[in-house]
Amino acid sequence: MTSDTTTGRSRLDIGAISGQRGGRRSSSGPIYGGGGGGIGPLLRTALLIIVTVVILVLVAKNCTGGDTSARDLQNETEAALVVAGFADLGVSVDGSTATLSGEVASESARRNAIANAKIVPGIEDVIDNLTIAAVADPGIDSGQGNGGAEVDAALQTALNQLVQGAPIQFASGSAEISDESITVLNQIAEAINATSGSVIEIGGHTDSKGDPEQNKILSQDRADSVRTYLVERGVESTRITTQGYGADQPVADNETPEGQAANRRIEFSVR
Repeated sequence: MTSDTTTGRSRLDIGAISGQRGGRRSSSGPIYGGGGGGIGPLLRTALLIIVTVVILVLVAKNCTGGDTSARDLQNETEAALVVAGFADLGVSVDGSTATLSGEVASESARRNAIANAKIVPGIEDVIDNLTIAAVADPGIDSGQGNGGAEVDAALQTALNQLVQGAPIQFASGSAEISDESITVLNQIAEAINATSGSVIEIGGHTDSKGDPEQNKILSQDRADSVRTYLVERGVESTRITTQGYGADQPVADNETPEGQAANRRIEFSVR
């Protein structure tokens, strides 16, 4: 009796435990999707979160890529204009359209700036908001250049007045023209192109500091740099010669900083 009772109780307990465990398994079916073959609410929520995160990541990636592309196109357009000598112009890029703003020296410079913007890959159209600077009137006949000595004298005066008002600057110890001198060089090119026939000498000068021979070489290189730029701006190469004078022709006292600055110069002689 005792043995049977104990055995029966043990079997009953095991069955009860099995029933409890089975109940847990069956109750878990609707939550995780077991048993009936459907998707439970927790699984559906997890899938929805995953899909949402993936969509947000893709959208963010596309947006960031677009911004980077626009910035790259803006930078490439600005770089192309700097290389072409238009560092002072404003540039804004919207899609495949570039808008140029600022002041250029002439109509030919305007066309040149637009052309350099258009060659940038990705730029399909250019909006022209450029203005043409008023060039100082050299007071010479702009027809066929038949004024002889008077025309030459007037042109020489005009060119030297331009560089006195805005001296042509170079990087220290080199013949590289500073960006700040581009505007005055464009005006010089325009004034020369307003005449014909005259031959212009570009003279390079330095102060007396340093080795005299090196100063002559530097002054020659600087005069050559100015000539190269003017030819690129449409001045006939046969009309321009260069000469480096070093410190041989000072116009001020080389013992003072102010005098040294005045002696470092480019001058024009017309004949």
